[in-house]
Amino acid sequence: MDRGGVSGRDTPVEPRRRGGRGTWVRFAAAGAAVVIGLWLLHVPILKAIGGFLVVQDPLGDSDLILVMNGDVHVRPFRAADLYRQGVAPIVGVTEVEMSPAVQLGVYPSTTTATIQVLRRRGVPPHAIRVLPVPGGAASTTEEALALRHYAERHSLRRVTIVTTSYHTRRTRWTFRRVFRGRPVEIRLASVEDDRFTMVNWWRSEVGLISVFQEYIKFVYHAVSRRGGSFPREG
Repeated sequence: MDRGGVSGRDTPVEPRRRGGRGTWVRFAAAGAAVVIGLWLLHVPILKAIGGFLVVQDPLGDSDLILVMNGDVHVRPFRAADLYRQGVAPIVGVTEVEMSPAVQLGVYPSTTTATIQVLRRRGVPPHAIRVLPVPGGAASTTEEALALRHYAERHSLRRVTIVTTSYHTRRTRWTFRRVFRGRPVEIRLASVEDDRFTMVNWWRSEVGLISVFQEYIKFVYHAVSRRGGSFPREG
């Protein structure tokens, strides 16, 4: 019998919790490290995202320089420079689809504006060719088809294509797919957009829109199974 009615057993002691404040400190430190790492790497990553879209082939003698429609502020200027350098004796431009406003004569079509730039930059009229498209070209694929038809009629063997830098990889992929099995070499000549470059494209609204739209178009054309003729041909 215990004296005073007090049991001889020890009073249980609550186990001490481990972690607690130290765990949260470690988690916070790890999170901060991740954020800092992403911040330090975000510029190289963004540059890589833009840089993937850009290709530049070695330039050499060609039978024709083709100016892609879409940006008359830089593409025809680059094409005219290549013509004056003697890269090719002919500069071609695809007949573009005309919008209702162009049909009303409110402003010139992209094709017309490109021709005007070429002539003012020293390309004589006899060296300019307009590649016809039924209804006018409305896509990179239709411009490639127009060139293929022209190349077959004129026995072209090498073509230098001028387009904006972020458009070069998809352009080369599209043209080489359209020309698959044909003895025509496709080369790309890149020119920077006059509003942004591929090393700072994310710093402007137009750069962000242009790059992300290009990726969307690249995926669309990669999965598209369109045939090898103009969709609007009769």
